[in-house]
This record gives sequence, C-alpha cells and structure tokens, in this order.
Amino acid sequence: MSTAAKIWTTLIMIILLALIFLFIGSDLDFNYLIPKRLMRLATIVLGSICLAFSSIIFQTIVGNRILAPSIMGYEAVYLLWQVLLLFVMGTNGLMLLGVSGNFIVSIVLMLAYSWALRGTGYE
Repeated sequence: MSTAAKIWTTLIMIILLALIFLFIGSDLDFNYLIPKRLMRLATIVLGSICLAFSSIIFQTIVGNRILAPSIMGYEAVYLLWQVLLLFVMGTNGLMLLGVSGNFIVSIVLMLAYSWALRGTGYE
C-alpha cells in the first residue's frame, strides 16, 4: 500500500469515527446534544494538534525522535508537585498560590528537574 493510500485511509477512518461520535445515540438533537459533541470534538482536535506540535518542537530541541517529556518523567514530577501541594496545604495552597503562582512554581520545579537530570549525565 502506498503512502498516499495510507494517508487517505487514515483520514477516512478519522472522519468516520468523528461522525459516529457525533450521531450515535444523539437522536439527532441539533439543539443541545450535537453542538456539545461538536465542541468536545473540536477540543479533542485542537488538543491533538497542540500535542503534536509540542512533541515535534521538543524532539527537535533535544535531537532525539523517540524522547518525549513523559518518558523523561516530567509528567510525574508535575503530578508529584500538585499532590504535595494538596497534601501539605490542602485546597488553601491552590488558593494561596493562585493560578499564576502555581504555574511559576511548576515551571521552576520543571527547570530544576531538567538541570538535575543534566547534572547526572542523563542525555
């Protein structure tokens, strides 16, 4: 099978699955259910595009086609920080830091983790 045929087959399957998601079990409710499903579908597509671009950028910067942030443990470090914040300070910690403060502390923690990985020779 040629590359063009694989691309077209994949595209047709994606469209078919999207239509199934939109219309199966919706009773053709164009006033409420289908617009909500369209919004979810648009969100899924947008998230997928953003994830693809960020992965390409990350892999280009690192110079490794296989390496991804999840393989390096960044997701685990982020989740560890969020759990520790909730465990130690409860929901007051989230309110105390706010969205911007939580973002800044998370970025600093990720940078510290990156520098620690680099210091151990993990490249």
